[in-house]
Amino acid sequence: MSDEERERQAMEGATESGARTLRWLGLSKLARSFIWPAVLAAVALAAVALFSCSNGRSILVPAAGSALSLTASVLLFVPYFDLRVEHMIRLYRAVARVRE
Repeated sequence: MSDEERERQAMEGATESGARTLRWLGLSKLARSFIWPAVLAAVALAAVALFSCSNGRSILVPAAGSALSLTASVLLFVPYFDLRVEHMIRLYRAVARVRE
């Protein structure tokens, strides 16, 4: 059996349990899609805080927003990695079933 045939069978096996397998991938992509906007918001709010500080205004609100955005971006890595690993485990199991 050629590598291309094995790969095709692996994909067919993956699509049989694909609804569950791809659900994990979709959820990980959803979590990932919020990470960069949260990082950019944290950077933008930190810049606003620095600008406010140089003008003598209060930096409490922008600094707190920056800290919350940065915390959210870091915390979003947990479900992203968890869902990504779960997707890869399910995909490898589907491939292993085909190769047996």
